[in-house]
Amino acid sequence: MIIRMLGPTISGRAALSSYLVNGATLIDCGGAGFCGDLSRQSAVKHIFLTHSHLDHVASLPILLDNVYGMNPPPILHATSATLATLHRELFHDGLWPDVFELSERMAPFVWVQPLTHGEPVEIPGLKVTGVPIDHVVPTTAYIVEEPGAAAAVITDTAPTDEIWARLAAVPNLLAVFLECSFPDELANVAEVSKHLTPSLFASQAARRPPGSKLYAIHLKPQHHDRIVEQLQRFCPDAEIARPETDYAIGPDSER
Repeated sequence: MIIRMLGPTISGRAALSSYLVNGATLIDCGGAGFCGDLSRQSAVKHIFLTHSHLDHVASLPILLDNVYGMNPPPILHATSATLATLHRELFHDGLWPDVFELSERMAPFVWVQPLTHGEPVEIPGLKVTGVPIDHVVPTTAYIVEEPGAAAAVITDTAPTDEIWARLAAVPNLLAVFLECSFPDELANVAEVSKHLTPSLFASQAARRPPGSKLYAIHLKPQHHDRIVEQLQRFCPDAEIARPETDYAIGPDSER
């Protein structure tokens, strides 16, 4: 399994949330439509959204427009709550055309598949399972599995329980991508916005099954260096995920 955190970047740091799995599946579309080339964008067959915040969906309208008519449209997977927010706030003709409605009466821009937490979605080569986590809007973490390897993408969240209970039962869990948004001195902001600081990150990461590689994601660019400094103290085994870098997830893989 290959997971790539996509750009675009600010001072070399990712500011938007998009994770490309095996070249054809996206988890979030914060920046995927703003970077890469058309061949990479048009290769996307499935898009799984964690939630409706802009840094996770901002480029979705652009990507759908970019690839319209090139291939069969991608399938959009999200909870009913997230889909309802997208339809009400983004795809309502004011900010962007209603691609949901247009897709029902002309050549489709996107196919929509509501996602239910805990029910695996089988797509070619992968099984993807959504798990609820604790954020200010309904939010989903994803467990992605292929034969011999599994990974989890957990963003955005406050300290939470269900995802760790689920991961304890996942065979071949080899990587956990976990958010860390604010430094510890902004713990009050993290608490209100339901994000993790380095000390909270360390307490959550300690709950992951043994043998899984740990990657820190979703670092706010303006706090990046301070978060890294604190992560090195609180959780020295965490690696900071880098934009446009392939992470090979497998029993014998080297990145």
